[in-house]
Amino acid sequence: MDPSTFYSHIAEIADTDVANVNPSAELVSLGWSSLSVISFIAFADDSFGVILDARKLATCKTVGDLMELLDDKVVA
Repeated sequence: MDPSTFYSHIAEIADTDVANVNPSAELVSLGWSSLSVISFIAFADDSFGVILDARKLATCKTVGDLMELLDDKVVA
């Protein structure tokens, strides 16, 4: 998935403007919540057929961390 599409999905999940989303954007500053975590897990499953480890997802602090977590799972 190209970064701009990924950023659009993150913006939708966090209910923020896509202009706020970049690899260094901190999730808490985007309004990331427990509902966002669940939505991201569903997005990963629906889009890529992967199940993310909630504990690893909980360690993500930035959008870049989310991208890396998903990339690692999709490639694996």
